[in-house]
Amino acid sequence: RRCRQCKEGVNMAYDFAHGSGTANDPYLIENTDDFWGAIEEYNGNHFLQTVDLDLEEYSMYPDEINMFVNCVYDGGNHKMINLERSFLNYLIGSELKNLVFVSPKISNSHEAALIEYAVETSHGSKLENIIILGASVAGKSFVGSLIGYAYLAEVSDCFALGSTIEGECYVGGLIGMMDECTVERCVVHGELQTHTEPPAFSNSHAGGFAGFAVSNSSIFQCGADVDVNAWQNYAGGFVGECTDSEIENCYSLGDVIGKDYVGGFVGSMFGSGYTKKCFSAGTVTATAETPDYVAGF
Repeated sequence: RRCRQCKEGVNMAYDFAHGSGTANDPYLIENTDDFWGAIEEYNGNHFLQTVDLDLEEYSMYPDEINMFVNCVYDGGNHKMINLERSFLNYLIGSELKNLVFVSPKISNSHEAALIEYAVETSHGSKLENIIILGASVAGKSFVGSLIGYAYLAEVSDCFALGSTIEGECYVGGLIGMMDECTVERCVVHGELQTHTEPPAFSNSHAGGFAGFAVSNSSIFQCGADVDVNAWQNYAGGFVGECTDSEIENCYSLGDVIGKDYVGGFVGSMFGSGYTKKCFSAGTVTATAETPDYVAGF
């Protein structure tokens, strides 16, 4: 990895040309070496990207575990191109914002998303103004354009357009599974399917926006125009399953196919969860011989 500076065989901290890593004086990401430096100096720093970046070399290391912990990474509304791995495996108590990902291709045998896990430490992670164009994402469980599994995360003003998503369980157009999260003003467009081979999971939990929303999660003013084709149960045009969570002022436009527990908007609603001022417009098809729970909404 080119950013490592070595002296007598000892790895040293990356020396950024500009910035000190504070909120008022962030490290400037001016080239791919600087980006590698940000990956190395992942704990407690602030970064500001000043140019578009080609991540072809970064994609050559798909098995490396990369993360930001208590960091702020501001992409400055610049592009990331040639990404062919997860951007980060873990976003922990950190903020990621103002980035455009062009045609990312992510394929894993497990979790698959730009951010595989967005979780909290003393405070939750935040994702804001992330635009994803033409993503191709394939994995097993916890699969989505933006996040595979989100816990205590805040997501706002993010868009995934032209996404192709494939997985087995907890598969969503934007987020695979969200637990105690808040999502606002986000839109996803594309197509989603769960594997048609004999699955390892008895339920798909597939949704055009999120596969599974649980534990007081909230989704406001969001939309999904995603065709959902699920091999198993719990398939929805917006959310596959919603448990003890709220969805308000949202819509789904895509067609939905699932085995049972299939809905144009939500496949299944449990506990204290509710929807308010929402609508769906796609067709709904259940493939079970005698489905028990199928609804246009």
